[in-house]
Amino acid sequence: MLENVDLRALAAGTPLGLPPVLRSTGHGPLLASFVLARVAGAATLMSVSDPAESGIPAATGDVRADAVRIGAVETSNVKSKLRAASGQVFFEGLGFDAYDGHVTGQASLSLSGPAVRFHASVQLTGLDVAKLLTAFPEGAGKITGKMDSRLDVSGEVSAGAPARDLGLDGTGEVTIHDGRLPTLRLNENLVELARIGALGPGSRDPAAFSRFSADLNLAGQRITSRKINIVGNGINIEGYGTLDLASADSLDYRGTARIDAKRNPLTTIIAGLSGATYAHGQLVFPFALSGNLRTPRFVLKTEIGNP
Repeated sequence: MLENVDLRALAAGTPLGLPPVLRSTGHGPLLASFVLARVAGAATLMSVSDPAESGIPAATGDVRADAVRIGAVETSNVKSKLRAASGQVFFEGLGFDAYDGHVTGQASLSLSGPAVRFHASVQLTGLDVAKLLTAFPEGAGKITGKMDSRLDVSGEVSAGAPARDLGLDGTGEVTIHDGRLPTLRLNENLVELARIGALGPGSRDPAAFSRFSADLNLAGQRITSRKINIVGNGINIEGYGTLDLASADSLDYRGTARIDAKRNPLTTIIAGLSGATYAHGQLVFPFALSGNLRTPRFVLKTEIGNP
């Protein structure tokens, strides 16, 4: 339900009160789809205010929707306080459900000019990563688990621009619990050596992890992480690097993999063969991750640069 609605203030500057990027139907760009065509629910305009009255927003009230589709992402049970004035829309106390999880936060849209600028600060709790990634062909099947995250992002959408060209900027943190990285397996020979030596992983799944955490720094289509930590089945991984969505070889990461192991003659042999070191009850293997999301390539650091 909306109240204190100043239709002239909302309409100031462009026909229908919307910049060209939002004057679209369901086949338009991402935010056009969100604002105009993808909301299941209704709002009632309760009253009209006089724009000459200083300090009164064009509209205030509550927004509720059964379902909202933002690009490929589906949400439900959307609730928010809304303020709109002078070409800007603010969503405060925003909350919605998505992929078995819940999202809270606030967002704003700037509707002045030919493009829409947006900013959002949100907290994500308990999202099912596998279900979320089914919305993105390149991401499906790459990782599973339950995700908690904090994101503070901004960006701009121009008329006709595809969703992949949003060019988000911002920061965040992500933690995923009890999941798997099916395509990111340690070097198979390394895993086999660990099993033969009755080291940490044993017969347990080398693709499984109990905790995955990383910081996120977004700039354009690059996502940089300065600290990544993966706690697996007797294997801990620490690393850093960049995912460049505009590059064919999008992955560029470095780090170390640590496998729990007792010092014995076999441990010494494994270390000599692989270039690992032994310290504090663990074999330490430097590694690099390259390639792309479809075909990542994990190599020991001693192999880097070899044909």
